[in-house]
Amino acid sequence: MKSMWSTIKSGISSAWKWLVVSSTDSTRVALTVRGLIVGALPLVVYLAPHFGLTVDMGSWTAVADLVRQIIEWGLGLVATIMTGYGLVRKLILTFEGLRA
Repeated sequence: MKSMWSTIKSGISSAWKWLVVSSTDSTRVALTVRGLIVGALPLVVYLAPHFGLTVDMGSWTAVADLVRQIIEWGLGLVATIMTGYGLVRKLILTFEGLRA
């Protein structure tokens, strides 16, 4: 029974390391994870009003609202590109490593 749990623990640890550690530089965090972190900011900004968390600075002007939307969409786009590119790169390098 103990060996089964150590096998499961080892498998989870390996999967976590594969996901979090960069496939090109083992001292850095994976681009996929960094993309997810960048993507969290626009998600928080988008969801905050739905939970009653608003920033009341008098009234938002049309320009301030436009800037907020550009930041949300821009960071969302950057996060999507980072996450997608990082995941594809990680998968390619993983499968190349399996063939070598």
